[in-house]
Amino acid sequence: MTDTVKKEIEALIKGWHYDDESYKYAFEMGKFILGFTHYLDTLNMSVRTRRNHDSNLWLIGNLECNYGYRTDSPFKPDNLAGGASYECEFERKVSDSPTALASYRATWNYLNKYIISKTYINFKIE
Repeated sequence: MTDTVKKEIEALIKGWHYDDESYKYAFEMGKFILGFTHYLDTLNMSVRTRRNHDSNLWLIGNLECNYGYRTDSPFKPDNLAGGASYECEFERKVSDSPTALASYRATWNYLNKYIISKTYINFKIE
């Protein structure tokens, strides 16, 4: 992994971890989410849609690390499978706007399809 990629992951996971164990989990999830953003680059989205997904991905990572209770085990893509999670936390901490929630769910849907189809194998960050 290049220093540039490592710095990009470090910037992405800022605020997701609180100790060495949670850092390892956050870093591995950050690699996975960075690969997902490379996949999103191939979908020819509008700048606005892509920006919304990027914001939602940071929130998904943050909520997963802070409320997922899995940071003591290795990160696995299946941890993020199954569709939208942490909606209550999103509504309480970010926005209860129907539009914001729909955007958050849309990002989860793209992420879930990415995981189920195992597309992440083609976009793995090493």
